[in-house]
Amino acid sequence: MDAQSLNILSVPANNKTNNNNNNQLSFIDFEYAGYNPRAVDLGNTFCECCDMNNLKPNYDTEYPTQEQQDWFLRRYIAAADPALNAWLE
Repeated sequence: MDAQSLNILSVPANNKTNNNNNNQLSFIDFEYAGYNPRAVDLGNTFCECCDMNNLKPNYDTEYPTQEQQDWFLRRYIAAADPALNAWLE
């Protein structure tokens, strides 16, 4: 889970969902709330590198380079399927 501001919910004290005297914080990450195809999760992992706090990420400077993506994917494959990794090497 990433702790970007859009994933942090503040629930004020004494409202319909929080009936105690303290404010509550909830951390959410809807992208990972259920099953997603592996490619969606991998693509989202790269997007998470971009600062979404202002809803205007700078993909040109923040998105992983091709080299960084290759590095990540090779390690992902090595952990997920060592036989496939050996074949790719």
